[in-house]
Amino acid sequence: MRARNTATSMAVLALAVAASTAATAAPQPVHQDITGSSAHGSTAATVRGGGGQARPNVPIEVGCDYSSNAPARLTSGGPLYATSNITNCTTDPAPTDCHLTATIEVYTRGLFGWEWATAGKTADGGWGACNPKKILKPSYTCQGVVEKKEYRNQTTLGITYNVDGKAGSSSSVTNSGTSTEWCD
Repeated sequence: MRARNTATSMAVLALAVAASTAATAAPQPVHQDITGSSAHGSTAATVRGGGGQARPNVPIEVGCDYSSNAPARLTSGGPLYATSNITNCTTDPAPTDCHLTATIEVYTRGLFGWEWATAGKTADGGWGACNPKKILKPSYTCQGVVEKKEYRNQTTLGITYNVDGKAGSSSSVTNSGTSTEWCD
């Protein structure tokens, strides 16, 4: 019986050591919640604390949530507009920098069947502070009213972080719901 308990204790110890020496950032699944024409994504990483009194060697999540709204017209025959923004971020610890981009895509017949293709100019927020008040507004001006097509807003958020001397990065992509518009 003692030999089995010792073997079990060694196995538990081996798992504990493996867990404490694992990579500093484990990739997180992309969280996407599509509600109507909006989608909400999350870019996060789990980092193990440095082991000090302030942050014992426990998992710490760092990241931001963001939204991606479907394209729509503000005026009849006008351009398509969409919005993307960071909705909130962890504060202790907070990400070091964020990079938010958004582009309107059109569902079109391509070489390999139906595919999403970039339509219009990408809105690029660049690298900087993770500011929930910053809103990107990609747009697309139709060349003519030819046929009905489906459009969506593709939003990407990248973050960098430094938690207790452990640096890293994470990113994810979320697509809004679609909108159908007369456009070319």
